[in-house]
Amino acid sequence: MDVPSAVASLAPGAVVGGYVVEALLGRGGMGEVWRARDRSLLRPVALKVLSPESDLDPSVRARFVREGRAAAALVHPNVVTVYGAGEDGGRTYIAMELVEGRTFRLASPYVPAQQRLAWLLEIARALSAVHGAGFVHRDVKPDNVMVTAHGTIKLLDFGIARAPNVPTDGPPSLARTGTGQILGTPRYIAPEQWRGGSVDGRADQFAWAVMAYEALAGRHPDDTSPGFGRVADWRGPAAPLHALVPDLPFGVSSIVGRAMAVFPDQRFPTMAQLCAELEACLRQHASAGLAATSPSFGEASTTGGLPPTRRESLGVPPSAPTSQPMLVPSPPAPPRVEQGNTAAVFVKALLAVPLIALAATGVFVAVRGDVR
Repeated sequence: MDVPSAVASLAPGAVVGGYVVEALLGRGGMGEVWRARDRSLLRPVALKVLSPESDLDPSVRARFVREGRAAAALVHPNVVTVYGAGEDGGRTYIAMELVEGRTFRLASPYVPAQQRLAWLLEIARALSAVHGAGFVHRDVKPDNVMVTAHGTIKLLDFGIARAPNVPTDGPPSLARTGTGQILGTPRYIAPEQWRGGSVDGRADQFAWAVMAYEALAGRHPDDTSPGFGRVADWRGPAAPLHALVPDLPFGVSSIVGRAMAVFPDQRFPTMAQLCAELEACLRQHASAGLAATSPSFGEASTTGGLPPTRRESLGVPPSAPTSQPMLVPSPPAPPRVEQGNTAAVFVKALLAVPLIALAATGVFVAVRGDVR
């Protein structure tokens, strides 16, 4: 594809691929995300456009197109919907569903632990759908997950997605671009991905587990190395999750620990299996009244609300509702009728009968006296 050496920056009112640009939502390493409107369907969209510098790099353009194709192949309520992709006037773009809300990183500390667990299950389901479509996300992290204004999870950013079991270039380039930029976030990527080996869905599983550990414990599993920059030397979390969060069901701690294993063969074979075990664990503890507001679940607030007004990379109206779909609680116990109270009422009723009769007799006599 011929790309001009210089492309003017976008501005509100510009038209790219049939989408009218309205406002800048955020910038990233590869380009910008704009709020735009589909001229044909009149619906709002998020328009992701490569920067002019990135558009000059064929490998970046190819990776960008791969993101669009990967996401377009997915139809899942927890995965962002892609409406179209292409090139227009020297710009490569992807038009996708406009997700309004907050990132998982910013939303999770302000809801009870039970809600965080429900969201983590939705993220796991989304990843299972990604893997089922034949892709590995490879950049799973709290900033690539949005919580919508209605409390629904949306998995974003397939910019480095690829088919499974495709090796990277290996050290020293490992998962890097030609300019040395790491593809994936060192704080979350699996050891095998960091080393540049073949990756499959179990690499995403590792990243999900690190994210789950952070959300539930309030800290990173490797608090001994700032930034978690040496995943190649990963030997497991500094402390097991249940040791930091005593109220957490042990089954959840075991699931997260297994998914965070050093070697892929020690993790769950698939995200689908992880989802099944997590669902079973949460169902088992739902009726027991999981401590949804326990302050021991990391550093979360027990208010159940999201933070005050703040506009994130994909925007959120200050007045947006923040409904919170929770795990189903146990039904309340029916009111208990005590037999002792019933008997007392019966005795009092019996004693009241003669009193009422006497009162009636007195009224009758008084009336007759008045008549005479």
